[in-house]
Amino acid sequence: MNGATFPRVGPLALDLRSMGSELVAAGVVANRVHDRAVVVTVRGPLMARRGPLFDSYEAILERVDAALASRPRAVVLDVDSPGGQAQGCCETARMLRAHCVAARVPLLAFAPQACSAAYALACAAQRLGVPPSGVVGSIGVYEQLASQARANERAGLDFRVIATGDRKADGNPNIAITDAAAAASQNAVDALGNVLFALVENMRGMPTGSARSLAGGIAVGVDAIAKRLADVEVANIGQLIASVPSSAPPAAAKAAPLERGLADVEAASRANLERLSAEHRSRANNESEIARLAAAHIQKVTAASSPPNNEKAPMNQGNAAARAAIEKTINDTKSTREERIQAACALNALDGLSTTRDAAIERLKQKDELAAKQGMATRTPGTWTDGNHQYFGDLPRR
Repeated sequence: MNGATFPRVGPLALDLRSMGSELVAAGVVANRVHDRAVVVTVRGPLMARRGPLFDSYEAILERVDAALASRPRAVVLDVDSPGGQAQGCCETARMLRAHCVAARVPLLAFAPQACSAAYALACAAQRLGVPPSGVVGSIGVYEQLASQARANERAGLDFRVIATGDRKADGNPNIAITDAAAAASQNAVDALGNVLFALVENMRGMPTGSARSLAGGIAVGVDAIAKRLADVEVANIGQLIASVPSSAPPAAAKAAPLERGLADVEAASRANLERLSAEHRSRANNESEIARLAAAHIQKVTAASSPPNNEKAPMNQGNAAARAAIEKTINDTKSTREERIQAACALNALDGLSTTRDAAIERLKQKDELAAKQGMATRTPGTWTDGNHQYFGDLPRR
C-alpha cells in the first residue's frame, strides 16, 4: 500500500505544493481518546468515496458520528492533509458541523497541515487551532489538462476519438488541448471554487470575497490567525482541548459560544413564538408584524450565542413557522431595508450560516438578483439614502 499514489485527475481541492512529491496512501487511523475528547485523525490526500487506500469524506463523517455516539467532552479533527477531491468536501464540512451541533458536542480542529479540501473540513470546527509551524489555507480548486497527442504522433500512433458533443472528449490525453477545452475546464473550476469560497467565508464568519482574495495562498502559524483562517495558536491537541470547558452550562446561562448548543436557540425561538402569539397578537394584526418580532428575537438569541465579532454562528434549522414568517418579511415590498437585513440575519441563523450584517446583505443581494433575472423583481434599485429602497442587487428593474 505504500506504493499507491493519489489519482491526479478531475478538479482537485489540493495544495499544489504537494504535487512535487508522491502522494502516498496514508491509510485510515482509528479514533483515539485524549482527555475525554475523541480525536478523529485526517491524514493524507482525500477522496470523496471510501476506498482501500486513501481516506475519504464518507469515512471521516462516519468516524465523527462514531465519536459523537460515545458522548465525549469534544470531538477533535487532527488534520494533516494537503486536500483532495473537490467534489464532496464542502457538503461533508456542513454535515460535520450539523451533526456536532445536533449532538451538542463541540467540534475542534488541530491543523499541522490543513490545505484546500482539508481546510474546508477544518472550517467545520467551532475552534481551529494551529501550531506555530502549522500550514493552512490554499483555498481553491484546480484541474490539470495533459495531452500526449504529439508523443503519439512521433511514435506513429493514430487515435481518433468519436464523441457525441464538442465538450464530451475534453481531457482525453490522446487529443490536443484546445482553447475551448481549456475555457470549459476553467468554468468548471471557477464554479467549484465559488462553492468552496462561500463555505469558508460562512463557516469562518469572514467577509464576502475575503477567501478569494487570498489567491490560493497559505498561512503559517500566527499569520493564519491574523488572516482569520485560524482561532488560536496551540502546540498540541492537549492544549486545544484544555481551552474548552469540560461541561456545557445550563441553557439559561450566558455561556461561552462553544458551549451554547443550537438546540437552545431553537427552543428559545419556539418559546418566543408562542409568547408572541399570546402577548402580541392583539397588536400584531398582520403576519408581517409577527415576522418582524420573530426575526428580532432570533437575531438577539443568535448574537448572544455567537463568538466575538460574530466570527462564527453555527445554526440548525429553525421551525417552519419562524422560517415562513421571516421569509415573508424579506419578500414583503413594504418591509424597510433594516427589517429585511434583520430578517436575513435570522434566516442565516436558522440555516447555520454566518449572522454578520455583511452575510445578510449578500444573501439579500443574491436573492434579489435572482428574482430580477426570473422576471419577478418589484423593487427599485436605490442608494439606500431612502428607507423605501429595498433592492440589494445591481440589475435594473424589469
